[in-house]
Amino acid sequence: MKQINFLKYAFILTLFIYTTACDKEDTIEGSIPEKVHTGFNNKFPNAIISDFNNYVEPLSKDTICEISFTNKNGANTIAWYKSDGTWKMTQTELKTINDLTPEAKDSFTSSIYGSAQIDKIYKTERDEIDASLNTLVFKISSIASDDNLNYAFINDDGLFLNKYSWTEYNLNSVVSLSEKQFKFIDETYPESEIRGYINNSGSHEYFILHEDKVKSVLFYWNTAQATWKETRYELDIDTKLPDNVIKYMNIIAPDFVYTNIYYIETGLVNKYLLVDKNDPREFGHYVSEDI
Repeated sequence: MKQINFLKYAFILTLFIYTTACDKEDTIEGSIPEKVHTGFNNKFPNAIISDFNNYVEPLSKDTICEISFTNKNGANTIAWYKSDGTWKMTQTELKTINDLTPEAKDSFTSSIYGSAQIDKIYKTERDEIDASLNTLVFKISSIASDDNLNYAFINDDGLFLNKYSWTEYNLNSVVSLSEKQFKFIDETYPESEIRGYINNSGSHEYFILHEDKVKSVLFYWNTAQATWKETRYELDIDTKLPDNVIKYMNIIAPDFVYTNIYYIETGLVNKYLLVDKNDPREFGHYVSEDI
């Protein structure tokens, strides 16, 4: 008799939990605007919605609808829509590095960071950008006291775009990107291909592929005019530096050995960044072109 009562209790509890979960999902779905809900269901059939939020984006002034859900593969996902039902962005948390494309996985594992322990991986897709952006978050064990996390950005085709170190924050805080920024890139770097976007410590940063080089194009944050800040890209290690730059480095850091050279266009005084990537801190020196 006790066993029957226990099974009855377990059945009722399970039914209660299931009913409560269904009621919660129905309540959330009922709060989603009709156009957004229709667009979402068409793009993500069989998704299980867990949360919904809407807000006015400060820069674009667009009303953004944010839907958290589990996709058909069981991955935690967030999708952002405009209030008129236009899909803007999706961010999907990948469970392991094996969920990347083979090209993206090989790009990371064959890099100098390939042995690092990965903390998180997510894929970002945007309506304005054809390429998906994979972000791999990891720690470098040789800097145990460093609170910064490392972020590697790689496309599905294996193109390694960049790696940065920051304390953790939201790289995808901007949903609606500026048309003026796209226009600037198109006019300044003709035939370039935009490969991704991130919020870089309060600057809008676009990764582009231009003349077979990955370049980072940055814009100032709080500007409706899409004011350009700088563009930086890596040069071949065999690039001959100007004599004045070499002379300056011999004075301030005669023993410094760099492994990577970056060129930074600013519209005023361009500069070089010389980096030692054999140093876990990736220490470097900025040197103005006209020093």
